Amino acid sequence: MATAVDETAANAALTKTFDSKATADLEKVTDYEEDKEISPVNIGNAISFVDDTYSKEKSVKTEREKELSKVVIKKEHVDLIMREMEISKSAAEWSLRSHGGDVVKALISLTN
Repeated sequence: MATAVDETAANAALTKTFDSKATADLEKVTDYEEDKEISPVNIGNAISFVDDTYSKEKSVKTEREKELSKVVIKKEHVDLIMREMEISKSAAEWSLRSHGGDVVKALISLTN
């Protein structure tokens, strides 16, 4: 029969083995990639790319808003959507304009 001292010694040896393996694994991970210096050119290129992407997205959004503003909607439809869906006037107008002034499609999109 194993004694409490034998079990404690076995547990300590097992813990030491696990700790050394974990340390070795951690060393492998941290040594895998060395520090690299980032060049200012790469940073400039990345910032330029982000700026260009943002500008394109903004222009697409502005163009979409211009198109939606041309859609004719009825005040009664806006009031109906505001009352039934309990949303703001701007949200009701946006939904109506997005669906070409069709109240049914606007309400369906707001419920889904």
